Amino acid sequence: MSASQSSNIAGNYNITVQAHGDGITIDLSQPHLSLVAWHRQPSKPEKILDLLNPFVRAIPLVGRESAKADLEKWLASSPPISVRCLIGGAGSGKTRLGIELCESAEQRKWFAGFATHRELARFASQQNLSSWGWSKNTLVVVDYAAARARVLREWMVELARNFPNTGNCLRLLVLERHADPGLGWWQELVTPGTFSEEHVRGLFHPVTPVALPSIATVDERREILSYVMAESSRLLRKAPVLKPPPPGENSAFDRKLADPSIAFAPLYLTMSGVTAVQEGIPALLTRGRAEMAKRIATDELSRIDKLANDRNVNPELLRYLAAGLTLAGGYSRDELSDCIAEERCALGYGQLDDMRLADATRDVLGVQFDRVPPILPDLIGEAAVLEQLAKLPDQGQAQFVTRWFSRVHGPVAATLVRTAQDYAETDLPLRWFDAAVDAIAQRR
Repeated sequence: MSASQSSNIAGNYNITVQAHGDGITIDLSQPHLSLVAWHRQPSKPEKILDLLNPFVRAIPLVGRESAKADLEKWLASSPPISVRCLIGGAGSGKTRLGIELCESAEQRKWFAGFATHRELARFASQQNLSSWGWSKNTLVVVDYAAARARVLREWMVELARNFPNTGNCLRLLVLERHADPGLGWWQELVTPGTFSEEHVRGLFHPVTPVALPSIATVDERREILSYVMAESSRLLRKAPVLKPPPPGENSAFDRKLADPSIAFAPLYLTMSGVTAVQEGIPALLTRGRAEMAKRIATDELSRIDKLANDRNVNPELLRYLAAGLTLAGGYSRDELSDCIAEERCALGYGQLDDMRLADATRDVLGVQFDRVPPILPDLIGEAAVLEQLAKLPDQGQAQFVTRWFSRVHGPVAATLVRTAQDYAETDLPLRWFDAAVDAIAQRR
């Protein structure tokens, strides 16, 4: 079914705003900015991993009402151009908040969506942002901002010279795990390099990153567990539906739920709810974050095996393809077949039906906006990569990562850094990174 399109143009240096299916494109003659409208995706979970995936939005947003209200207030503020950075650890809910804000903005007739890293660079190369105009209030969300600090810096320098006269606002929300105001990627982003760049800091409101706290109240934590356990019970066909103990029934659980020393991020609570449905109520809040993530990753790899057998393709090869796509942060649907043929040969598999493998890969990981996504969320995908690559000898692991690194440097490097942060007990991600960089350097 084709979607209707409309545009509204006013002022100088304007862009025409058009929505194409589930994605959105801003078009200015030849230059155009394409955003991903995650807020338009269906939100019904079909498998356990969907409960943990922020893009599925499987459960209501709980415990972030204040943060969302603050972002909406920023959205409605007076500056014509405003940039804000939201930081929080893995699974803290940054991406989910960005999606929710896009939905709120669109309800207010804004143009809103996520900009991929490739799109940020492509658009900056074809459009000088100092003369960029937008015929509609616009919200652009950028996830994993540190990996694109350089191109974001180009955006900031040129936007600081932009004096829009259309009366419409531009909001840029950047999301990242960490941002030190005094050094690193954030300092590079906000610090003027020359006198001509002195207005860059004025784009940021506030000029320091805004940190997401843990889920604050015991009632909110219990509510998240209730939603997750109800959905997990449905997906796993558990009857009756399992619920967390009500207040006062289990004093040990109540103490754990109120413990201020535990970082109650949404992902931690979600994994805890899933684990309790799988293993029983006594498991609630008794497992560590990494332990739960590894268990769920193993379950996901087992699901891949089952689908592979159903599709009559090699389960082990399909696992490796899923691990590679997760390292790469997803892959173009159109480029997938060539990539599969290369991996099949490199891993030592004989002649197989690459089209069938491509179809199975798309079935197991899905297709979102013409891309095959990685295993999400990051914590689970990273655990799956570590588990699957452990089946290869050391040299085979390094060669596997190097192949994917040679295809897409930036995303693979970012995935390895996040994996090293999340699974500090192993030095494998950093060893893989060094091996890949050395291999590429020797080829040059």
